[in-house]
Amino acid sequence: MKHSRRAVILAKVLEYINNDDWVSRDGFLIFGMEAFEISMGELSGEHTELDDAIRDFATKFQVNKGDRAIAKRISLHNIPKDSSEESLLELLSKLSKEQRTELQDSLRSNAASPNRTSSGQGDGDTIDAALAFEAIRNLDDTLARITTFDEMSFGEKPNRSAEYFEEAHRCDLSGLRIASAVLCRAVLEAALIETIDPNLKIKSGLNSKGGHIGAMIHEAAKLHLDQERVKAARDIHQAGNTAIHDLAKFKKEYAPRMRYIVDNLRKVIIDLYE
Repeated sequence: MKHSRRAVILAKVLEYINNDDWVSRDGFLIFGMEAFEISMGELSGEHTELDDAIRDFATKFQVNKGDRAIAKRISLHNIPKDSSEESLLELLSKLSKEQRTELQDSLRSNAASPNRTSSGQGDGDTIDAALAFEAIRNLDDTLARITTFDEMSFGEKPNRSAEYFEEAHRCDLSGLRIASAVLCRAVLEAALIETIDPNLKIKSGLNSKGGHIGAMIHEAAKLHLDQERVKAARDIHQAGNTAIHDLAKFKKEYAPRMRYIVDNLRKVIIDLYE
């Protein structure tokens, strides 16, 4: 089920951009020059499956190349496989001999087109393609997710935890589970300090082995949180600690539940401040 009307439209537009089949003319952006020329009576013909296949191949090629360029700059390992040859073979396997010849002519024409915008830009254009594809792919899921959140209002406005809280959600919506877990822990700690231990009396009374967050959760159980919320708070605490100290365990035990953990964070925060 598609939730975002804009995601559907933007995904179609992006296919034309990846295939360099667009132009800026007289203040208008026109996507799909062949269709435009047909509509203006300059060409005769109709949209074919080959047109779709070419656009799909162009998108896969650009996105894969962009993903590899990004990974080479920000990843210490796991460079994505170069799938350009595999994508081309997959495309060719679906075409007749005549369509293969037509595709070859089309690609040659496209490469020589003066409307191309990517030439001479190095990796910049393919990185742009990969980032745009990722953003549009996430848009529909983000809309579906965020519309499930209730509006939040508090008698006492959070201060320490406010920025952590928003960024934890943005990481969750972007699928950044490790960052989301760490920020959820930060939200919890800041909120507990603000509502339970603003003068750090609990912290000053701890022995060297005592955990401040655990002690504040214990105290919050007397004042704000029922047993269900106490359990959720401890889960949030452990998820954040595990994300920092034991990534393999985090991926196994907490990463698949991060959206559940974020939802529970919201409930804990509401109970602490209300």
